[in-house]
Formats: sequence, C-alpha cells, structure tokens
Amino acid sequence: MFCPNCGDEIKQGARFCVNCGYKVEGIKNPFENGNNSTEPQVSNVPEENKSTFVTTNNQPVKKVVGNSGSYYDGSVSERLLWSFLGALVTFVSLGICTPIAQYWLTKFDTEHTVVNNKRMIFKMGLGEFFGFCFLNYLLILVTLGIWGLYFPYKLKKKVLSNTYFEGEDTAVGTSNFDGNFWKFLGMSWIVYAISFATFGLAAPFAYGIALKWENKHSVVSNRRLYFNTNL
Repeated sequence: MFCPNCGDEIKQGARFCVNCGYKVEGIKNPFENGNNSTEPQVSNVPEENKSTFVTTNNQPVKKVVGNSGSYYDGSVSERLLWSFLGALVTFVSLGICTPIAQYWLTKFDTEHTVVNNKRMIFKMGLGEFFGFCFLNYLLILVTLGIWGLYFPYKLKKKVLSNTYFEGEDTAVGTSNFDGNFWKFLGMSWIVYAISFATFGLAAPFAYGIALKWENKHSVVSNRRLYFNTNL
C-alpha cells in the first residue's frame, strides 16, 4: 500500500510512513482485491500504462508508476522562439515587461506537459501574472534584495495554484504546492552548491533531487505529482 499523505510505498504491517511519519496503522488499502496483495489492481489497462493511486484527504490522487504517458511535447524551435520574443520584449521595455516574458514561457511549458495522459493547462491571465510579478519586483527593490529569497517560492505556489489537468476540476484549492519554504530554499542552495562544486558535471543529479522533492509536494486537480525516475 501507499502512504495517504506523501504517496511513498509502505511495507505491510507498518504503523508509520518512514518518509513523512504519517500514521498508517488501521488504514485499509482501498485497492486490495481480497487476496491480501499489497499491489494495487488496475484492470483493462496495458501494462505500460498502469498506475497506482493514493488518497489525500479522502480524495483520489493519482501516483504515476513507470511509463504511463508522461511527456513534454513542446518543440525546441517553438521554445527558442518564445524565449527570443521574451528577451526582445524585456530589452525594449528596459526590463519592465520581464513578467510578460516569464508568463509566455510558463504557459508554454505548462501546456506542453502531459502527466499520465492528462495535459496540463495554465488558467492564470497575463494581467494577473504581470501584476503579481511586478508587485514582487517592487518588494525586492524596497527590501534591498531580501524579498528575492522568498519570491521564487511564492511564484511556485502561485503558478501551481493556477495549473490544472485538462477536463478536470479547476475549482480554487484543487491545485497547490504544499512544500515548506525553508526546505524549498535549501533545495535551491543544494542544487547550486553541488553544481558549483562539480563544475556543473553533477548539475542534472542535483536538479533531479530538487525536482523529485517539488513534485512530491505538488498537487494538480487533486492529484499529487510523482517523479518516478532513478537518480
């Protein structure tokens, strides 16, 4: 069975999740088929598309296992074009329109991401995104850069709260990032430290650690994401 809180696999008979400490004693695996198996049963689905499910607050949350239709289908040429347009707008506006460039790339990356055969959509409008970023840029200036430590975390939460799966629940609160700020900041420093110490050679490994942690704390349309790749 799997932990209802974090999604990690739990050994048969365990009282607590070794990953997050959540008490699991007395919780029945809703996917057992009566033969005392701890493996979830998914019928009429090809082996390569099987996935398991955990529950969060009594809501079904899909946890992707193996190759189950998760991919990024944005082309290199398209992304380079949006990056170029963003850089051009930022340069011409002397940096004032930087949020517009960020919005284009955020929307492009989000809507070209498919998880478990479900395409993501980004519902936040350009005006709202621009206002949010511009206000935070002003706070960074006023605090002499100190707010800049908090802004990436705040932006992560804002973007994820406006990200949903196409055709699924888009109600406020169904998508969120529940990771702790200090751990988020620590993960960023770990990535920079490992990358710097290894002259960039271990950067993919460091990024993978951070990505795995971020996905573990990301919920989209009541579905907790799961980074299922060996580092």
